[in-house]
Amino acid sequence: MNGILSNNNASGVSGQISADGNGTLAGTLDINDPAGITIGATLQGAYSVGNVASGRMTLTITTMVEGTRSYTGYIVDQNRVLLLETDNNLTSSGDAIRQF
Repeated sequence: MNGILSNNNASGVSGQISADGNGTLAGTLDINDPAGITIGATLQGAYSVGNVASGRMTLTITTMVEGTRSYTGYIVDQNRVLLLETDNNLTSSGDAIRQF
């Protein structure tokens, strides 16, 4: 990864994302980044499970605020996926946890 975390490029993201079982993501995100705070940003995305390696998935998430970002997801269990961003010059990671 080529990103350097500082107060000028740090961001926090939280929200709700749903997967339709056919490779499509939808939802909303609250984003706090150097550009400001955005509440309820609509997202669209896509995912693919199992075509790379067992227990691993790929995702893309697009919002008007952040553009399109790519991730690799590591499936922990039916309730949790660990995410690692795979874009150049950007670094982020986090957990996607089933809520409902």
